[in-house]
Amino acid sequence: MKKISVLLFVLLFVFGFSMPSFAAVVRERLTAPEAGWQRFDDTHPYIVYEGWTTNTPNSNFYNSTRHYNISKNNKVTFYFHGTKVRIIAGMSFTFSNNVQVKVDGVQYTYSVKSSTNQQQVLVFEKVGLPLGDHVVEIWTIGSYDNSLDAIDIDESGSLLWSGPPGSASVSLNSVSYDFVDLSFSAFGANRLIIYRDDVPIYTVDGSSGSYRDSSVQSSTTYRYYVRAENVFGATASSVLSVRTLASPPPPSAFDLQLVDVKDKSIRISFLSLNADEYEVYRDGELITKLPGNSTGYTYSVSPSTTYRLWLVAVNNFGRTASNILEVTTQEELVPPYDLTFSLSKAYEDRIDLSFDVKKAESILVYRNGKLLTTLPGDRKFYSDTGLSANTEYRYKVVAKNALGSVSSDELLVKTLRPPVTDIPKVYLVPDSKVFLNSMKFEITSNDPDASLFYSFDGNTWEPYTGPVTVSETKDVYAKAVNVLGVESSVVVARYVFNETPKIMLGVDLGDVASSSESNFHFLWPIIAFCSGVVGAFVAAQRFRGFGG
Repeated sequence: MKKISVLLFVLLFVFGFSMPSFAAVVRERLTAPEAGWQRFDDTHPYIVYEGWTTNTPNSNFYNSTRHYNISKNNKVTFYFHGTKVRIIAGMSFTFSNNVQVKVDGVQYTYSVKSSTNQQQVLVFEKVGLPLGDHVVEIWTIGSYDNSLDAIDIDESGSLLWSGPPGSASVSLNSVSYDFVDLSFSAFGANRLIIYRDDVPIYTVDGSSGSYRDSSVQSSTTYRYYVRAENVFGATASSVLSVRTLASPPPPSAFDLQLVDVKDKSIRISFLSLNADEYEVYRDGELITKLPGNSTGYTYSVSPSTTYRLWLVAVNNFGRTASNILEVTTQEELVPPYDLTFSLSKAYEDRIDLSFDVKKAESILVYRNGKLLTTLPGDRKFYSDTGLSANTEYRYKVVAKNALGSVSSDELLVKTLRPPVTDIPKVYLVPDSKVFLNSMKFEITSNDPDASLFYSFDGNTWEPYTGPVTVSETKDVYAKAVNVLGVESSVVVARYVFNETPKIMLGVDLGDVASSSESNFHFLWPIIAFCSGVVGAFVAAQRFRGFGG
């Protein structure tokens, strides 16, 4: 029982999971080559027709083309390399049932006659041939029609030209002093051989190829041709004469140019034509090599040291040395230090700045946070022009070199105000006043740069620096003097002191008046009068009450 179960399992496995593969059979349509095959159209140039013609293009044909024959004994011949072959053709009731095909001299017969019209049909197949070159011939016995639509052979095979190679040629791609580049081809060739001066130098299988001949000498003429071979014969191309170029010269003479010298580096520039590389020397020692397209180099060196520098340009045809540079490096570089920054002088439209710093390569001047200019590190001053008068500007400088930077503090500078040349005017505020207890007066001018003065007698003058307090009746004199010494007219104001009456409610009018500045000096007599009337009225009422 156990053995039967195992047998059933094996049968199920084999028949359940095996996917059968069916190959096409003769007289079935085959519109594309099957796996392991490749297809060639009937128009392939290696297929030779004798008396056949082409049909009008039709989408039912393979690639819309087909060859057609209505005469007996007109042959089709082709050669191929492989192990199998298939003939694809059309079938019809008017087509022949006696088509002859010969493979390597062995003759077979197939039919293309059918009750219905069919295209792209597998009409003949021969497999199992030995791997190699084979010849196939097709013709019709009788006057019935025949066609050829395509040929299938092994996917690794190839169609072969059925005659000696044709159109053999060799052409020049490029030439130099040490090589010659060639291209060559021949129709239907299996092998190509390149000859130089009648000596074979290169062989390649196939019908085309290219070759670089590197075993040549400069300024020399060579003769090249190609011999093309296949199983039917050989063909030679015409001769191509090629003269190689002259050898390039050695590198041209050149000079080293000093670009920059610092404490730990020396930068040079150079240019020599035809150099493949440069040898870099320092004090007689080869320190590195550079590509031939280089134009500059930076030596790593020590501070305060003298060096002898040169280069040698090299190519395959010689060496050329440059001049010798003798260079002394700078003292050792440190970050900038000891930066000072100050205002030199201010004008109405210009500000002159002064600065000093050690070891700086550049000085950056900023105004109001934006970079204004960059100066050499040894500059000591800068004039900022085109400024607006009576305007504040913020300045800062930053000194830099390759190792660092140092920044100044911000400097606040104001341009001068343009002088007022007109006669100044002066104002006393208030211009007059009756006041209670005390009051303050102020002096102003239309010229903000003018000096202000006041006096209580018109003779002795005091500088005005801010509001002045008076607590008794005063005549106050005021004047202004501009920067050119021109005086204004003198103005006078009278400030009158009065005692403050008491309101019956206990409010000191002086307090009220002083709390609202100058407005109440007009109102307080009215308020005092009204207070008296109210008082009299109250007294009269009391008197009437006593009388009652």
